[in-house]
Amino acid sequence: TYNAAMAACSKAHQTTLALHLMSELQDQQIRPDLVTFNTAVSACVRGLQWQKTLDLMHNMKTLAISADVITYSAAMSAVSRADHWSLALGLIQDMRSQGIAANRITFNAAMDACSRGGCWEVALELLQRMASCSLKPDM
Repeated sequence: TYNAAMAACSKAHQTTLALHLMSELQDQQIRPDLVTFNTAVSACVRGLQWQKTLDLMHNMKTLAISADVITYSAAMSAVSRADHWSLALGLIQDMRSQGIAANRITFNAAMDACSRGGCWEVALELLQRMASCSLKPDM
């Protein structure tokens, strides 16, 4: 299937090819699902294509496909690696407004973005929010 082929490309750091496969499936009138989008987002994280990650999330909304915690966590990792801490905070706020519970991975990605941006105070606030969500911090 396309999802499996995209995942293989993603794992091999072949971001362009994974995204080409996604375009190809749409050209063939095959509707992408959440797994398809999450696979494409993960490929973009590996390929350091944070802008494309955000484009994919926008496309999900257009197709009425709801992002999940995996989508958001990956997107936060993408913007964090590009030193866009404010975008990571926007994503975590968007999650909250969508009623999607953040997990440890989500908080770690957001705190990493804050660390890269020199926003240690915000990182500490996120650590406290994590505890208020009954999530145990890790190392």
